[in-house]
Amino acid sequence: MHRKFTYDVSYAQSAKNSLGKFIIKFLENATGRLALIKRVQSLRVNFSTSKNFWQSIINGYGVKIDVLRGDLQCIPTDGP
Repeated sequence: MHRKFTYDVSYAQSAKNSLGKFIIKFLENATGRLALIKRVQSLRVNFSTSKNFWQSIINGYGVKIDVLRGDLQCIPTDGP
């Protein structure tokens, strides 16, 4: 189940026809999707029961996010 679930992670379901699905899968695979799936599988996280996919990824890879105080005020509320 775990392996099938991770290989189903794709935007191809949004395509209107088989050619579109093929193109999306091809581009996903050509730009590193399979390598990312292999890395995720090595984490041994059961995403089918996880409540928060991104939090599971962050925890699994040991990513630490530090935002310095004051930096958020430098982000404009509108525009680029």
